Amino acid sequence: KGPIRFPAEHETIRSVLLAWPTQYAERWTHHAQLAALISQRASAHIVVPNPTWAAVVTAFLDSAGAKKEGVRFICAPNDDVWIRDFGPTLVATARGPAFIANPYVPNGLGFHKRDQELPVEIARLYGLPVHRLPVVIEGGNLLSDGAGRLFLADSVFEHNPDLDARELGDMMARWFGATELTILPALPGELTGHVDIALK
Repeated sequence: KGPIRFPAEHETIRSVLLAWPTQYAERWTHHAQLAALISQRASAHIVVPNPTWAAVVTAFLDSAGAKKEGVRFICAPNDDVWIRDFGPTLVATARGPAFIANPYVPNGLGFHKRDQELPVEIARLYGLPVHRLPVVIEGGNLLSDGAGRLFLADSVFEHNPDLDARELGDMMARWFGATELTILPALPGELTGHVDIALK
């Protein structure tokens, strides 16, 4: 109960959630550089499948100059690296921060069972409440200006053909505190259909 606010990406943060690209060895160096830069000013919270992976990644991060005190590992199974799409969405409520688990059905890919459950596992580890959104919207298709305006691409209707724009607006108001919803056309030919490809 009470007001809900979906913070904007440009607001001050204390930590950044990353999924380590265990499946993509060619991306390790870039992720290590990213984690090292984050650790200089905030905390990099890195999702790895298990403690063995945490030890391997720790050694790799050492070589990239990441600050140990700026890195935290979250051991939880996952399927892929795109944590913006399947990770938890943070909202501010009258009772404090809470997570929303967005059902994850990636376009053109099979069902990601472990990614689907990752927001719940992360919420459990953080000790935060988590609520399952009753529509399919990947995190990459949600952008907020932090002041009540929410932006989505119209690809949302591909996964939710039972909803119209009015019903979706009502739902975004209840779940994200949206006072205004703008639905933009997805970029033609772009696989994800996500608004974060086109709008920042």
